[in-house]
Amino acid sequence: SNLLMLEQMLVHRSQKRLAIMDELILGMEKNCIVFAHHTEYLKFLKTHFEERFPDRKVRIIEGSANLKKRQKIIEEMNKEDGVILCSSYGCCSTGITFKNVDYCILAQSFKSEIVNLQSIGRCMLKTADKDTFYMYDLVDCFPTKRLYTQGLAKVRTYEKEGFNYRIVKK
Repeated sequence: SNLLMLEQMLVHRSQKRLAIMDELILGMEKNCIVFAHHTEYLKFLKTHFEERFPDRKVRIIEGSANLKKRQKIIEEMNKEDGVILCSSYGCCSTGITFKNVDYCILAQSFKSEIVNLQSIGRCMLKTADKDTFYMYDLVDCFPTKRLYTQGLAKVRTYEKEGFNYRIVKK
């Protein structure tokens, strides 16, 4: 458990990981949700994306956001393209459906299969304008392999669910 926390803290400030997310988002014209677990990491990502993509709206939904604020962000995303939403798994894994989201980045590993599937499911709603959804699940491999092991478990889930996926090593 301590090794897992250490790996997660290393990931939070990884310049390589930020560069990968920046590269992915740069190619996204539609809305994107970046899921993470820790509030401080969500705030860090929001600030980073605001600096890196000053021409795009960057929003955050975390535990302290009330229902009215969450609904306002959802409405904004339904009307506009190019919004980057940083959100916690807990706030958006259930009860909220995003109709105008074509991309998702799982920026922080989360062990729960149910929460992962619920988070992904919030974004997979087909619409007249969307029949494909792209998700990027970033997995790091440190010598202790805690996060990597969680990543392997998620691959098994993706296989079981019939998701079309591929593994890219960077």
